[in-house]
Amino acid sequence: MALQIPTTQQLVDQCIAYLEQKLNQETPAADKAYNVVVAVMVSLAFTQLYKYGAKATLQNLALTATGQDLDAIGINYGVIRKPAEAAILTI
Repeated sequence: MALQIPTTQQLVDQCIAYLEQKLNQETPAADKAYNVVVAVMVSLAFTQLYKYGAKATLQNLALTATGQDLDAIGINYGVIRKPAEAAILTI
């Protein structure tokens, strides 16, 4: 089952609902309302954390790791990548 990263809008809605519940008040519909601004900023941070976590998880698996992370996994098992070579083809 793949990790479903929630959209920023879903996180904003969750954050606004949480703030309304904890503060026991309704948030005005204005885009510049304090609760909306706070919810958007927190949601943007959470979106980045979700994406960072998903990327870090992929770098831990040998099938999906790239670059230095793949080299680190290879060193753990005594496998070293060969340097790239230009292909020599005959037609």
